[in-house]
Formats: sequence, C-alpha cells, structure tokens
Amino acid sequence: MHSERLRQDFTRLAALIGICGFAITQPVLNVMGDAPEQFVFRGASTAAILAFPFLVAFVPAVILWLPSVLTQRVSDRAGTATHLAAIALALFVGLLQVVQHLTDVTGPAKALIAAIIAGAGTWVYWRFQGARMWTHVMAALSLVFVGLFLFTSPTGELAFADPPDVVQSTPSDESTTYPDIVIVMLDELPTGLLVDDAGRIDAVRYPALAEFATDATWYRSYTTVSAETVQAVPSVLSGQLPDESADSAVWTGQPDTLFRLLGGTYDLIASESLTRLCPREWCDDPESAANDSPAPEELAATPAETPPEPDRGGLPRLLDDALGVWTEQIALDPAAGPVLTGFEETVVERSRSEVLETPAMPGGSARGFAFPDDDRATEVPRVDAFTAAIKPRERPSLYYLHLMLPHTPYVFTESGRTYDGPSVGKGTAAEWDSRVVAQQLDLQMRFTDQLLGDILDGARETGVYDDAIVVVTADHAAGLDDEKASRYYDGTNAPELMVTPLLIKAPRQPNGIVSDAPIEAVDVLPT
Repeated sequence: MHSERLRQDFTRLAALIGICGFAITQPVLNVMGDAPEQFVFRGASTAAILAFPFLVAFVPAVILWLPSVLTQRVSDRAGTATHLAAIALALFVGLLQVVQHLTDVTGPAKALIAAIIAGAGTWVYWRFQGARMWTHVMAALSLVFVGLFLFTSPTGELAFADPPDVVQSTPSDESTTYPDIVIVMLDELPTGLLVDDAGRIDAVRYPALAEFATDATWYRSYTTVSAETVQAVPSVLSGQLPDESADSAVWTGQPDTLFRLLGGTYDLIASESLTRLCPREWCDDPESAANDSPAPEELAATPAETPPEPDRGGLPRLLDDALGVWTEQIALDPAAGPVLTGFEETVVERSRSEVLETPAMPGGSARGFAFPDDDRATEVPRVDAFTAAIKPRERPSLYYLHLMLPHTPYVFTESGRTYDGPSVGKGTAAEWDSRVVAQQLDLQMRFTDQLLGDILDGARETGVYDDAIVVVTADHAAGLDDEKASRYYDGTNAPELMVTPLLIKAPRQPNGIVSDAPIEAVDVLPT
C-alpha cells in the first residue's frame, strides 16, 4: 500500500512537471536564455546559471504537487480533487499564453476561453489513461527545455564557454616596458553641459575634469556610435562598429576587446556595469590572482586582486526576475513583449515621490547609489574599491571602471545628498521644462566629477598616474529636449545623444591639448 501511494504521488508529480513545462518552463527559459546580460547584472555564478533552469522546471510543479500529497493523507477523494485542481490551474496559465499567441483576444474574454479549455483538458486527463501518459512524456520535454537553455542559449554559454586565447605581446627587447592603463567609463554624459561660454570645460562646476584636461588631450568633437550602453561600450573596447542585432554585451558574443588584447601582458582589474566583456576567469577570480603569472606560451590572462563588487541579488533575484517574465506572459492585457523586471538601463527603480536612503558620509551628505530593486548603496563603494586597487604592481595593469553616473534618475546634489525630484527618460521629461532637467543633470554631474576626482587623486598618490595612459569618456550622452524622449534617436537629436567627452592622457604628457579631430567610439582602442 505504501509503495502504491508513492507511485501515485510521483506519477502526479510527473504530470505536473509535464504541464508546467509548456506553461512555465519553456516560456521563461526561452526569454531568460536570450538575456545573458540579466545574469551578468545579477552577478550570477556558474553554479547559479546551472541551477536556474532546474529550479524553474521543477519548483513550480512541486509547489502545485505538495497540497495533493497532504490531502491524500486525509482521503483519496480529497487528494484526487486537489490534484485535479492543480492540473486545471497549470493548464489555465499555459493556455492563457496559447490564446494570446493564437488570437487577438485580451482581458476577461481571454481568461474565459483559457478556463473553458483548461476545464475540458482536466476532464480528459481525469477520464483517460492515455492523456495522463501523455503528460508523463511532456515531463521529459521539460528536461529538453533545460538542456536547450544550458547548451544552446547565449546564457548557457556563460556557464560552459572557455575564455578565448589572449593576444600575446612580445617586447622588442628586454628593456621594453608597457604603461599602466586607467579607463573610467561614465554613463549618459553630454559634452554640451560640460563647457563654459568660452568652450572650455567649466572649472568651477567640474574642477576634477577640468584639471585632468590640463594633462590630457581632449577630443571635444568625439561622438559615440550608439545611444545604448550594450552597443556603445563594446565599440569603445573593441574598435568595431556595433552589431545592431546584439542586445547584450557579454564576452561570449563579443570576445575581441581590449581585455583579450592585453590579457597576456597585463593584469586585468575590471569593474563593469551592465556588461561582462571581461570573462569571469580573467577579472572576477581573486583566487587565481594569487597564482604565479603564466608563461607567455600559455596565453592565459592573469587577473590582479579584483575590487569587490556589490551583491546584486544572484540566484534569488534571478528567480524573481523569472517570475516577472512569467507574470507578464500570462497577463490578461500584456505588454508588447515579456519584460525583465530587474535589468534596465536605469540606475534606480523607485517611485518618484520616494527619497532614496543611502549611507551618510562625513558632513551629512550621502555616499551611495542604488541599483534596480536594491536599496543598498553600491556605486560609491565601487569607486572606493576601484580607487584602492590602483597601485604599482609587478606587471603592467589595466584598470577599467564603468560608473553608472551621471545616468538618470537625477537624485544627487553636488555634495552627494539625495533629494526628491522629477524622473526623466523615455519621454517622461516632457512633463518638465528642459531647463529644470538640465539643472538636475548638472548637480549629478558635479557629484560625478567629485568621484572622478577621487579616482584620479588616488592614482596620483600611488604614483601610477604620471606614467599611465588615463582615459576618461562616456558611453553616450542624453537628450534634454522636453518634447522628445531623452534616450532615443528620432532623426533630429543626434548632437544631444552622441556628443560626449573623451580625454586621453599619454604617459608623461607635458601639457593639455584640445583636438577637434572627428573621433568616434571605434577610434578609442587604436588611439
């Protein structure tokens, strides 16, 4: 009797796994498999990527299955009724998606159609052994969906792909030395707001950037090649025009970057935002940093001690993101497509009326910046950790930081204190005068300038600055016209979106230079 009950329990579980396969597993894994940037953003480890599809495939089915196991102990009739209710619910949410794909019906009518078909399907499942056997076959398909996610999707590549061989540089003679390289990539910074009436970087509002310009070459006609980070940043780091079909910036799809070029010669210290162009094995593995440097013929990158990254949620937040994808899929009036709840090119996802709470720094101002769904301060600690990592090392080093500032929303004053203000982006600035938005951005740019000054001062104090190549730029700019969307090209706003700063200091450069050469993002790497 006991073995018969166990067999019944597990056949019911198999049935629910099968139905959930088309109701939950396939729709969620199909979307998440094409979103490796979501896993990058959440800081997912290899183990988390491997565990994710199995949890999506089996946890919902187990949740639906457990009530029938418990009620079966009360009576067979109660167990059967509870199991059939679980089958009906799984069929219903799956059919909501089917109806959406096959018809234009939305709202209550969509739910009614799905409910009627789900009811009929549940009756067929109850009455016919063949139908129950078919759900067991579908359970095997759930494993197929897991396999497709792990072995054929861009996200799966993150777990299994080996980093490419680095490019090995050979010095012309033993006395040849390579300079350290410091790259600070800012985000959404328009050149137009940096300059004063004389066309120079305003030293009153942006003293750190203005001081750096006295040491560097300022390419003031510099333009980016895209208003999207996932296309603009790879272009800067690869010297290649963006792939318009690419919707993520992950090393598995875009391996030929500065990290690969220098990885055989340089220690790599990278703190990326929204991208993962430096493989984890090169830039996120502190244990390997303690190993001896590889012989040149091994063609392997050796990471230095990596600045600590903020906790962006890992596997628990990925599962929450998956829930957001799925609930959008079954919505009675869905959006145009599934939306990932956590990853957007924005920095704070809060209500407009809520003031951010960030840790206090000396003087009572705030030192912090929140990422989506995360109240904890993250950006400034990243700056502090990155600055601390810039120090003389045995090998030449590449230090790379992508700082999500002065990116929207504009909530920081010059001191770093947060305030409650209007949100902008994707047309929401139309409710506010563009001059107000420009003032908000100016305050946040001043705060960003302070953080940049901390980095440059740190490099000077450790003796790295003078002999290093130092690059300060931004991935793209931002539009401030209150009649237009702030981030999307409409045929008239290219100067607002594309013109952004580029300053490059050569080793021991004696004087600042202003160049009007028509430089683009793809020119940064060869320059």
